[in-house]
Amino acid sequence: MIKLFAFLALCVHWFNPFVWFSFVLMSHDMEMSCDEQVIKELGTDIKKDYSTSILSLAVNRNLIFQMI
Repeated sequence: MIKLFAFLALCVHWFNPFVWFSFVLMSHDMEMSCDEQVIKELGTDIKKDYSTSILSLAVNRNLIFQMI
């Protein structure tokens, strides 16, 4: 819900660089929070596999976008 409202604010204030900067920072913080929550919920045993999965997705990001 929060990201939806932030996106709507971005649509209305698309010309304001501070709104863009805030949206990017908020999105990054939300991603980090989700990653922390996954590790907290699943425990430290999954940390290595989860980190490898995220790293694999980051490395293969260009490959995924090329397929679209």
